[in-house]
Amino acid sequence: MSYASFDGYAPPPPPSEDELLCDDGSMYSDRHRKQMNVLIDSLDDAWRDRDDV
Repeated sequence: MSYASFDGYAPPPPPSEDELLCDDGSMYSDRHRKQMNVLIDSLDDAWRDRDDV
């Protein structure tokens, strides 16, 4: 994979899933479920007046 460069600078690629830190042990933990619920609820609230979703 190649990255666009600006003045000869190419940013490093993002970390792989093996390089990312995880402090709760599993992405499907109770904490993750609660975070997803907060995200979903906030999107529902933000989009409540839209008629295209």
